[in-house]
Amino acid sequence: MKGSYLKGLIERETGCDLSIIVPCLNEEEHLPAFLRSLAFQARECDELIILDGGSRDNSRRLIDGFREKIHITGLIDETRNLGYVRNRGALAARGKLLLFTNADAVLPQGFLAQICQEFASLDVAALSGRTIPLRGGAICSAAYHAFDLIRWMAARMGRFCPSGNFLALRASVFQAIGGFRDLRVNEDGELGIRLSQYSRERGVKVKFIWSLAAAHYADRFRRGALQTLMFYAYVFGNFHPLLRRLLAPIERKSAREF
Repeated sequence: MKGSYLKGLIERETGCDLSIIVPCLNEEEHLPAFLRSLAFQARECDELIILDGGSRDNSRRLIDGFREKIHITGLIDETRNLGYVRNRGALAARGKLLLFTNADAVLPQGFLAQICQEFASLDVAALSGRTIPLRGGAICSAAYHAFDLIRWMAARMGRFCPSGNFLALRASVFQAIGGFRDLRVNEDGELGIRLSQYSRERGVKVKFIWSLAAAHYADRFRRGALQTLMFYAYVFGNFHPLLRRLLAPIERKSAREF
């Protein structure tokens, strides 16, 4: 029966409902908006794990100021790549569901509730959705919309391509596929490739939900649209093995310069 595999994993799950895992490095400009967006919707049964990479600004002070509003269970110093940092957060998490997002994100009202509602279906293993850029301009908005459309179409054809802006999945599934690879860039896309294979083998769903969207501050795009587009060109390799081989040099170059 479809979903029976996940049902067996879910029955063994313990802990809180949802763990929100967030890398952070010198994000004092964006953290207040992100933390406020959580404070309006996070529940006592949720937890927030922030992994600070040694911020030299006021990030940690801002985080401490929200401890009474949000259940922040950990503030972990890490300085390695994003794949490693996200895995450290997952190891510390108690949630049955894991939500990976970024400190420059803004999660709309009802976002967490909708994620939990989607996972009420026992055959759903992971999900992602659209990204709405803030302060990026018209070109940025068009580029993000086009990329989201490609991700949506790819998901319908069985190629799941999540975004680091937000990816939600069951903790049991995350453990089953071995978590993120130890990568500086594209750790989310690489995980999506393995999640796609996992879903086919187990008969479960990985979903791209068009109506589910999180915003983020597109400051890098605002500083240089063409440079940013070239920087992220390698992510198209997530959609097909041939593209991945062709774009591998760009990915390696991006990893060195990140």
